[in-house]
Amino acid sequence: MTSHTVSLSTVPPAPKRTGRAIQAVRAAAALAAALLATPTAADPAKTLFGAAAGPSPEAPAPIGSYAAGCIGGAVALPETGPGWQAVRLSRNRTWG
Repeated sequence: MTSHTVSLSTVPPAPKRTGRAIQAVRAAAALAAALLATPTAADPAKTLFGAAAGPSPEAPAPIGSYAAGCIGGAVALPETGPGWQAVRLSRNRTWG
């Protein structure tokens, strides 16, 4: 049986972590977490996007275009009001 010993003088010092290196490690960890949490094709989009309990924690702002966009930080509008009524509530477009 052979004994393996390592002298501390032969072990190179750990590299000094700079701010960019730490940011790169954090970005890699976030990417890995996002990839692991990627939904499967079996999950319907309405289930995934409908699971949000409320608006995102940001100032209201449109993102993208009317045809292919969304609105961040929006709040739910009432279904009815004086002189108007929301239609097609199943489309979940009563946000503003």
